Amino acid sequence: ELVAVRSSTTSINAWMYVARQETIDDSLRPYSWYQDYVVAGARQHRLPFCYISQLMRIDSTVDPDTERCKHHRQQLKASEVRVKDLGS
Repeated sequence: ELVAVRSSTTSINAWMYVARQETIDDSLRPYSWYQDYVVAGARQHRLPFCYISQLMRIDSTVDPDTERCKHHRQQLKASEVRVKDLGS
């Protein structure tokens, strides 16, 4: 869904994912590697610490696919190195 994001000085259009009610399952938890991606992105974009803290408190679960988990952890580590190299 395309939404208008407004601040006190500007407005931009952004795409936002909106789940259909019938597809929401509150018993599901994100894999821990996915949660780490989200937290890393929030830090990279300098979102408020209180928001990052909320992301970190979300219950996550261990990915039973160890190879997928290893792959994503390596990707996350590589992206953190690239961000440091850019001086961000």
